[in-house]
Amino acid sequence: VSKHRFDASDEAFVVDRLTVTEEEAEDDGNGTDSNAYANNISKVTISFPMSDGTTGSASGALTGNERTFEAIDFFIGKDDHAEVTTSVDVSVSDRSGGSATSNEEIRMGLSVDTSLDDQFRARGQSSGETLDDDDVTVSTANDGMDVFPVRETRPTISLSASSPSGSGFVPGDQEVFRFNIAVHSNEDFVLEEVLFKLSSTDNSASSWNLCDQGGVGAGEIAESDFDLYNLSTTGTTTALDEDADWTLLTSDATECTDSTDLTSHALLELGTGDEETIPAGATHTLALYFDSTGASSADDDSVQFEIPTDPILSSASFLAGSDLTGALAATATTVPVTSSSAFSIGDIACMDTADDGCGTADEKMLVVAIPDGTSLSVVRGYLDTAIDPAGNAATDDVDRLPGSLLWQDDGSTIVTTATEERWGSHLIDDLPVTGNPLGF
Repeated sequence: VSKHRFDASDEAFVVDRLTVTEEEAEDDGNGTDSNAYANNISKVTISFPMSDGTTGSASGALTGNERTFEAIDFFIGKDDHAEVTTSVDVSVSDRSGGSATSNEEIRMGLSVDTSLDDQFRARGQSSGETLDDDDVTVSTANDGMDVFPVRETRPTISLSASSPSGSGFVPGDQEVFRFNIAVHSNEDFVLEEVLFKLSSTDNSASSWNLCDQGGVGAGEIAESDFDLYNLSTTGTTTALDEDADWTLLTSDATECTDSTDLTSHALLELGTGDEETIPAGATHTLALYFDSTGASSADDDSVQFEIPTDPILSSASFLAGSDLTGALAATATTVPVTSSSAFSIGDIACMDTADDGCGTADEKMLVVAIPDGTSLSVVRGYLDTAIDPAGNAATDDVDRLPGSLLWQDDGSTIVTTATEERWGSHLIDDLPVTGNPLGF
């Protein structure tokens, strides 16, 4: 989870005492030496080059959020550099003292204590001089360390080799996009929502790719034109979705209006009890079917689908949502708003602190539950955005944008603690997954 470089000037050094620290708990406002994140980490291991040229290691548990390693032999050659690597073991089940908790974060750095000089020591191999906590600075290095969110499982999503492609397709209801979901062996994966981005052409100006919110199917795109199947379980006999599970969105992510707006996104929100569970260690293949009736073969219309990643549009394109009604502490996971009616579970909420539109530096949050008409339950710091330790003030804007994926990592479709179980597309490294273009 981290790697630090040490440089030795004028002579070789051996570091025989080194302290690692879990920084995220402190930075999230939980205080120095916080225990808030220690339950996720059952063991910390450091590895380093030794004086004899081999690689050494040392392991131990955290006390508070720190671990001091004594009597190590971390060697840095004269006018050279060497690196110490920190790894952590994260519990996969309950253990004495706690258990792994999803959506919490790990960020491991180095620690010194200038008041006691007891966390760092290095000895010059020629001079015999000792350097301790007063002689080093590590705060800048810690601030730059990466954050690692804890999950019980995670999916890998890829385009199936059998996904349709090419030209010569006849407009009508047919498979347009096939993809695989491979699940980590730790736990089942539960799919709740997925958004498909649609690119299409209307070369004959027939308006076939406008939005048909009336559902009359007059050669335009309606919710009934989409179906998602799990080919690994029920094949194409039973769709995972119902027509009401789909929401058609325009290119700016707003819900489209009848016969006026080009449909650019199709958001599938599987109903309660209809979530799709893929077992731990399994790979399932899903297929999207789409009715392209109205597209022109003579004028070579085309379609292409993809599963995008968050955010589906730039920060500047976030939509108006609501306003804060009270100050928001850095550790709060319930956001008080004027009205939650504009938001949906799976949305990304943006803390627009300057009320000038969502900016790249504004904190993004994943909406994982809507408890009532005036509050949102969120996962903080989504998309690796910084949490303002000073909090946010009442009347700040809270903007929104639909997310591209919503899933659970605990293997159960019953949500007990949404802020620990639900996640979006951010941790799925292989997104976007882009399907092949289909020509008519």
